[in-house]
Amino acid sequence: MKRDSIDLGKAEIPVLFRKYLLPTLFGMLSLCAVTATDGIFVGRGIGSDALAVSEVLTSLSIIGYYLRQRQHR
Repeated sequence: MKRDSIDLGKAEIPVLFRKYLLPTLFGMLSLCAVTATDGIFVGRGIGSDALAVSEVLTSLSIIGYYLRQRQHR
């Protein structure tokens, strides 16, 4: 698929929903799996304080990703 080949202003909403559903769902499930796996290994290996830091840094990285995406618009 060509970059920017979907015109978000003119395409029908159900069509857009179907095109974005699977990539979005896969991305969110992947993020959940990574966060859960990280929590298990860090919590068991290093302890609860490191787990708390890991979760704070995960939240900050998500915010950073959002801010970087906004800059490129």
